Amino acid sequence: MIFIADIKTNVRSVLFSIAKSCKNLTFLNITDCFDVDDEAVLSIVNGCPKIDCIIFNKYDEPNWKQSFSLISQNTWDLLERKNIDIK
Repeated sequence: MIFIADIKTNVRSVLFSIAKSCKNLTFLNITDCFDVDDEAVLSIVNGCPKIDCIIFNKYDEPNWKQSFSLISQNTWDLLERKNIDIK
């Protein structure tokens, strides 16, 4: 379980490091880390094969995905196909 909520800079590099070193990670909270992009999310999905939950928004606001504009619909769809719980 890793929480890196509210980090405003260098989130991508943190996620790449996590993907390389936390192979057994199942839960990741990146609430309000808005510079997350497809490449960073995919690095987690591919580097952490046991991941089953990623928290993007702790407030459960409607349309919260719009705040993560660097993540494409294809990546959201992949997370869903892999049964990764996204919030």
